[in-house]
Amino acid sequence: AHVGARLAEAGVAVTRFDFGESAEGYSYSSCLSARVEGRLPDTLLVAVPLNHPADAVPGSSGDVNVALALELLRRSSERVPAVSLVVLFLGAEYGDGGGYPMGSELFLRDFQPAERVAVLYLALRHGASPVLVRASGRGAGSPGWLVARTTAALAGSGVPYRISAGEIAVDRLGLGDRPTIVEPWLRAGIPAVALEDSGDASAALSPDAAPSLEGFLERFLALSAEGLEDEWDNHYLPITLGGRTLVAGEAVWVSVVAGLLALALLFSLVFARGLKKYLRALARTGWVLLPLLGLAVAALVAATFGLEALHALRAFPTLWTWRPGTFLAAKLAAAALLAFAVAIPLTRLGISRHASLLSAASLLLLLVDVLVVLAIDVSLTFPFLWAFSWVFLASRARTRAGKFLLFFPSALPIIAGFVAALSAPSLPLARFLLSSTVIAACAT
Repeated sequence: AHVGARLAEAGVAVTRFDFGESAEGYSYSSCLSARVEGRLPDTLLVAVPLNHPADAVPGSSGDVNVALALELLRRSSERVPAVSLVVLFLGAEYGDGGGYPMGSELFLRDFQPAERVAVLYLALRHGASPVLVRASGRGAGSPGWLVARTTAALAGSGVPYRISAGEIAVDRLGLGDRPTIVEPWLRAGIPAVALEDSGDASAALSPDAAPSLEGFLERFLALSAEGLEDEWDNHYLPITLGGRTLVAGEAVWVSVVAGLLALALLFSLVFARGLKKYLRALARTGWVLLPLLGLAVAALVAATFGLEALHALRAFPTLWTWRPGTFLAAKLAAAALLAFAVAIPLTRLGISRHASLLSAASLLLLLVDVLVVLAIDVSLTFPFLWAFSWVFLASRARTRAGKFLLFFPSALPIIAGFVAALSAPSLPLARFLLSSTVIAACAT
């Protein structure tokens, strides 16, 4: 009633819809839709929940979202925006059960836009900084252009923010296990991002938070002066440095991969002696790689069975969910010990006589990793491409110390990726890593 009265005072036309004929479920709540026509038919939807999570406390019930939406409507009714604006005040967005967010599902049931649309979902509790940019849901991700425009508007209005590249990648691969507030919109094929409280221990409520967030909405509309976009690039990686985010899309990563591989090939052709040495090593003793790879996979399988035996012994099959990172580290350590224990006698197969074989094998396996990941998601090639580049440089060093110094950084992004992915947290991803042997290539 309060929202409807405020909109009536501002002279904004309102459409009310409720759950009376909803097939998804019933709620006594209702929803409001207010539209302001812009110069372009493209439509920005600003979604605001009218209720709040059950664990909300006074001062963090999300009233800031309603206040921001009402102020946006007031300003837009006084000055025609570039794109048309629809503000949705949605009831029954939070609750227990699988039907939520019910308000979003109710609106999407009959929503079939003929023009380009995008959704900004204001899901803040109190607006403390930094805010979290939520750009993904289980099996779906927001398009890169919307992430770039949202982060640019936040930075331009002075709002500190945080965005998790690891979380976006995990969700995009379908390995996330937590529903997000924008998930129904993304699954309906509508570009959407949400602003949420980050939950950081250092988050603080600034007296300038509301004006800054109002400035963010104005800035977003200003950046949309030429309209919204219909491109949906899912193969991107947001890189945040100095409070600004660069959204490196598919074209960027394809160019980087092609450029670095072309440089490595050109270098090898110009200085062909090293290339010929590696090819001779692979031709003479390359067959040794098969038993070594088999040994690595067998060690990982044995370590996996060992962890499962531990769970069975403790009669606690979900024990790993409490510390997935610790269990993954234990699995890799156990597999490495087993592999080394068995590999020592295999040095008689000729590995020690051809030291260049290990360098050639590392480059070959990392090149295969890059090509395989490139086929899955080009934006995820970065850690493998990084490793390939450093191992390639290490292979050109003339001293053992130089080789070690150049080889050491190669695995850092892969390790950091595992840490970031496991800290998301994503139990499906952790289960995938703990119960499978797909990390054999990385461990090798």
